[in-house]
Amino acid sequence: MTKGKLALFCEPDGFDSEGTPLVKITKGEPHRHDGYGRIADGGIDINVRPMWDEGWEAVVRIRYDADMFSQTDVVNLLARSGMQVGIGEGRPDSKESCGCGWGTFRIK
Repeated sequence: MTKGKLALFCEPDGFDSEGTPLVKITKGEPHRHDGYGRIADGGIDINVRPMWDEGWEAVVRIRYDADMFSQTDVVNLLARSGMQVGIGEGRPDSKESCGCGWGTFRIK
C-alpha cells in the first residue's frame, strides 16, 4: 500500500469549485439517489447524490513509476480495486456506508 501511494497517480480531467480532482464519466447519465445516514449527534440526515447505473464508463489516465511497477502490475491493481474497493459512496470497502456494493468497476 505504501509503495502504491508513492508510485501510482490518477490524473484528473478537471477540478470542482473547491479544487477536488475529478475524472469524467464518459458514458451513462446520473439519476437522483436519496439516501439516509446518521450524523454525529445520532440524528438522521437525507443525502441526495447522483448515481450511475451499470454500464457507466470513464477513461482513467494513470501515471506510475515504471521502476516500481510494470504496466501489467498497474492493470492488475486497478482490476482488483474495481472488484474489492470500488469508488464513491456505498462501495464495498467503505467504512462510512456499510458497503452497499455500489461503485464496483471492470477494466475494459
